[in-house]
Amino acid sequence: MSQVLASDSPQQEGIQVNINEQAKNCLNADTSYVAEIFYHPLDRDTRRATGAEACLHGRVVKKDEAGRFTPPGWKKGMDRGHLIGRQFGGSNTKPEKFVPLYPNVNQQQQMKNGAEQAVVDRLNRGERVYYFVRPMYGADAYVPERIEIYVRRNNSPDATYIINNK
Repeated sequence: MSQVLASDSPQQEGIQVNINEQAKNCLNADTSYVAEIFYHPLDRDTRRATGAEACLHGRVVKKDEAGRFTPPGWKKGMDRGHLIGRQFGGSNTKPEKFVPLYPNVNQQQQMKNGAEQAVVDRLNRGERVYYFVRPMYGADAYVPERIEIYVRRNNSPDATYIINNK
């Protein structure tokens, strides 16, 4: 697969080109390796999150970090959505990892009960997982219209989740 997710801008193109190489490096890594998370830089103009990727393996322990970041565009009643969930070892304080999400999307739909749970199940079976996530913005420059998650696992078909933020 040469391209995994559709690109919306030249800036995203550079990130996309490396998905296959990053996934291959992750899935072929030494099994003693536990987890590595990389957050893409904040958008220069809006200071919003642009994406993240992780190489996950084994049972990941949540980090207990005090504080939490409020992302641009967050309004009362919304969740501070983690691009890489804390259950995977994601930070609770890095601005690069947070986007405003509606609670039904973040807590119940495909984020927690779909894409994230599928990854948790694989990790609990001792599998290695490459996880790529990016928010896709539209008319509202700060609240993503959707979240795209791409998951590659050893010995399994790739999975792409498109999660509408409504």
